[in-house]
Amino acid sequence: MTVEAHRDLRMDETALIINAIITEETVLTLLKQLQEPAPSGTVLHTRTPILQQLALEAGIPTEHFSVHFLGTRSPAVLLSVRQPLWFDAHADTISYLFPRSTNEPSSPILPNCAHRPRVAREFPAAVLRWNKSLDGYERVSEGVIGSTGSREQEFKPYYTASEKPKDGFKPSDRVVYTPAFTLENELVTGNMDNAAGLAVCLASLRALSAVAQKNGITLTDLGVGFVFPDSEEGLEHDPAYFSRGARAIINRAGFAGKLPERVVNVDGHDTMDPQPVVRYAAYVSANKGPVIPPDVYAEFESFLTSVVPYSVSSRMTEDGAAVSRSDDAAYMEVMENIMPIGYDVRDPHFNDGRPTANLKGLVQTAKAVAWIAAEMPR
Repeated sequence: MTVEAHRDLRMDETALIINAIITEETVLTLLKQLQEPAPSGTVLHTRTPILQQLALEAGIPTEHFSVHFLGTRSPAVLLSVRQPLWFDAHADTISYLFPRSTNEPSSPILPNCAHRPRVAREFPAAVLRWNKSLDGYERVSEGVIGSTGSREQEFKPYYTASEKPKDGFKPSDRVVYTPAFTLENELVTGNMDNAAGLAVCLASLRALSAVAQKNGITLTDLGVGFVFPDSEEGLEHDPAYFSRGARAIINRAGFAGKLPERVVNVDGHDTMDPQPVVRYAAYVSANKGPVIPPDVYAEFESFLTSVVPYSVSSRMTEDGAAVSRSDDAAYMEVMENIMPIGYDVRDPHFNDGRPTANLKGLVQTAKAVAWIAAEMPR
């Protein structure tokens, strides 16, 4: 058998595995399990236990799940050894802070994220508080997050409680959105940013585990790792406010001699019409974030085109400004080989309505991540 024929056979076998495992049902099930809010700074106690269980179910050995990756409060998978390629999907969700202690049922709140409403609307919300006796967070209030103002004047957020704790609200509380999770006509709504990116990576890990087993190798032999940083969310005025968690990780990786050669950032690409495709882009946030080196961009685009026959539908994000900054804002400080791969998402920060993604698009994104991890040369 020629080298080309052997590669074609391997690709066909890989495609059978990826397409059998990464399905709408798989991604939807994972996404449902990741709907609980995880405001910035809380991932260690909110999302990490869930991610650890889902990684175990995906076939990741316990020793390859790190709860405190490089001594941080962020988890990672398959990074107990140095890996040249990282996939990053931030684990925290948008949240708000009380500017002062108050016993009032309605109060202004401070964004701990990019506050991006285009209309004055209210959405279901809750307040999370650390409970030492429970060693976790509890909901101490239900209510709504809304905005006052107009397009001409800056929208200001507020929280109005339908029930509140007897001792009122504290600056250490976290105010979070609690949208309903629904699926209708392939469009799924709920907490998408970045639960969808996490679901994509976990679905890919399930497929990669099976691919490695088929090829008689270990998962670490693939040369990839997945990192799920806390504290990606930040104020939109300056890149320094973004990606605090990833910035700590990548700086410590440098000191430890574990810098990756490439990072693929998995997050939503803003759109008004979510399509059933995986997206990629040449630059981020109207070039206020990473600008991808043309040769790196061409390599990824060529690879994604090469796997189209294996049921991967990809499309360049037409307007780079529609790709918001993410953890790539941290990685660009120490490296250039960064690639934004993502899924279409509408209203990720409750801009006009509830965050919405295309379920088929999430499946396509998960397949793309699996293919890049399993077969892309590096």
